[in-house]
Amino acid sequence: MDSATSLLRKKQQRTYYMWVGVFFLIIFAGVAGLYYCTLKIDYTWRWFRVPQYFFYNAEIEVRSEMDGSVESIQEQGEDAVVTVVDNDGKSLAYTVDEEKVRIYEGDLIYTGDVLGSYQKW
Repeated sequence: MDSATSLLRKKQQRTYYMWVGVFFLIIFAGVAGLYYCTLKIDYTWRWFRVPQYFFYNAEIEVRSEMDGSVESIQEQGEDAVVTVVDNDGKSLAYTVDEEKVRIYEGDLIYTGDVLGSYQKW
């Protein structure tokens, strides 16, 4: 029995080492294949563009919610407060960036018109 178990043990060791070799051969072939594929791809990585997909400074447009006319545009620091009055006398105030106001006092405004914009992260 002793010789049969030693033969079985040697056979198991040989198959173990054979499968370990096959495993590393497959890993090596996969890495070599990926390396070969990357050499064939003609692509220039532009890493400086990646951050824009995580955070950016969005331009938010402020739109009118009613028809009417611009009654006043008043400065408040770096912002401007645009007051729109409709035909019934109701008024709404909108806050936009002072440099990005797109209207003037007395302009006729319709629902959805862009009054100005501001930037937000």
